[in-house]
Amino acid sequence: MLKDLARRRKVAVTQLEQLNAGRERLLSAYDVVRSTLDQATRELTVAGVGDIPADADAVVLNVTATEARAGGYVTVYPCGQARPETSNVNFEPGLDVANHVTVKVGDDGRICLYSPVDSNVVVDVNGAYRRAHGTDGLTPITPARLFD
Repeated sequence: MLKDLARRRKVAVTQLEQLNAGRERLLSAYDVVRSTLDQATRELTVAGVGDIPADADAVVLNVTATEARAGGYVTVYPCGQARPETSNVNFEPGLDVANHVTVKVGDDGRICLYSPVDSNVVVDVNGAYRRAHGTDGLTPITPARLFD
């Protein structure tokens, strides 16, 4: 009987070790997925949306980071181009931080927003620049929410 209990104990210990190894692999996979999601780049179509001219070369935005879980930043840049090493909005957890951003419109009328940490980002448009039809200056736009 003692021999049988020792055998069962050994089997149980082996099963627990396998479960722990599986748990560690699962947690490791979760960390990779979470990191990937936290460092996601979101593409946002701006040209031709609302009052933004379809031929806009650049847009004037108010970008706000809110409900951040950790300190971080948001970088806004033209889609289709390399992400710059600079940030447009720097934030800390528990604070809502906004900044005025002018960004060139990228591929297919889109801009990209990148943040290495999980944060809600709000984007409001205030104007656009366009060269078409001899209008090199700012085209004022009634402020409107583009993304929340």
